Amino acid sequence: MKKILIVGFINIIFLSLVAFFTYNYVISKKNRVKILEEEIIKLQSEVDSIPISQESLALSDFVYQKFTVKNINYTLKKKKVSDLTTSKHPGSIGNSYIQNNEGKLFVASANGIFSFIELEQFFLENAKLNIIQSNIRDIIKNPKFYARSAYGIKDLLIHENKFYISYTNEFKQDCYNTSILVSDVSTKKLSFKKFFEPKECIKSSNEEYSPHQSGGRMVPYIGDNILFTIGEYRFRDHAQNKKNIFGKILSINLSNKKTNIISMGHRNPQGLFFDKKKNIVFSTEHGPAGGDEININFSPGIKIENFGWPISSYGEHYKEGGIAYHTGYESNERENKKYKIWPLHKSHQDHGFLEPLKYFTPSIAVSEIVSTNKNFNNISDQQIFVAAMGNKIEEGDLSLHWFILDKNFKIQSHNILKLNERIRDLSYDLNSNKIFLFLESSSSIGVFHVSEN
Repeated sequence: MKKILIVGFINIIFLSLVAFFTYNYVISKKNRVKILEEEIIKLQSEVDSIPISQESLALSDFVYQKFTVKNINYTLKKKKVSDLTTSKHPGSIGNSYIQNNEGKLFVASANGIFSFIELEQFFLENAKLNIIQSNIRDIIKNPKFYARSAYGIKDLLIHENKFYISYTNEFKQDCYNTSILVSDVSTKKLSFKKFFEPKECIKSSNEEYSPHQSGGRMVPYIGDNILFTIGEYRFRDHAQNKKNIFGKILSINLSNKKTNIISMGHRNPQGLFFDKKKNIVFSTEHGPAGGDEININFSPGIKIENFGWPISSYGEHYKEGGIAYHTGYESNERENKKYKIWPLHKSHQDHGFLEPLKYFTPSIAVSEIVSTNKNFNNISDQQIFVAAMGNKIEEGDLSLHWFILDKNFKIQSHNILKLNERIRDLSYDLNSNKIFLFLESSSSIGVFHVSEN
């Protein structure tokens, strides 16, 4: 009996030692992997930042596409920017944001490379983007921002001679929010400083944390204010909580930084337009699996409108591993934990929320929205163009969606222009009546307009 006890004790010690050394071996390997991943990110950021040392970025010759809608001919022509190649999303080559301002087209890549070109020069052969130096690396220290990751610039706004960029900000270690930097407009050097930095952040250790759901769109608003979208980083409860800034569209006063909630119940609003004449806010929203939305707020500044997420949505929750639910599942599948907490009712109105102007199921990976007037094509003063990303052109992805609205803001017609490109950003130039696009499948700048002959 004593011998058996000794043998058992020895076995326990042996197994404990095996477990101890195995555990330490695994931990050691995990730490090594983490170090290697950090080194890769650092090397990627260094390689992708090489264009900063150049004076300019070459643009390719134009590639053309033709469209005919309602007996009117349109042209899309695009020039590739071969040196902007930092991909922030699978399926894209380079991610950038664009804006027209005083006869110039400004470009901000998602990893912080800034450039511009005179609009009249853009249409010439051998055109080049001129690099603008900046101090961004003195402010943003997170190497993920400069590498191929989900972190980076989320929008560009030029307003009242100020140059604003929004970005995913590591507010404190492994805790993120969406913040804004500002500089005076310059074609030589942008000297950024912090403009808006919320004191709240989302921990990246959260089980479903997603930095892709960060929002970040900015547009001019009433008076000395801008509108700013902030996603909920897949922390769903925040979208229905007025005590935080996540899952909201905010107004921010440019002088005193005071914020007000304009609307709530948002998942990831990535398109934004304010119609100053009609006092209406248009926004677009990434749904979960399905349920992308175009929303209209007719009461900005009067009351806080609620668009329903995550109580109501025409989409469905993702299964574990990112596999999407689809409509028509049996009731026992809908009785999972997520649906008990966040039911995703199909009706918004029945639960006290605003219905979308339009929803897309399946999703189109909706992005920016712009409005054009009758001067664009002599059709209507109530036209909106909505960008789509995604990767399935047969579902409406990789396309430019064109809506004509009636006087009651109901959809009169909907045309889908298949570009076969992920459209990251749109900018409508009132002077030339052209829509500029950043096309991230090829890292190109496009121009869409009525054909000239």
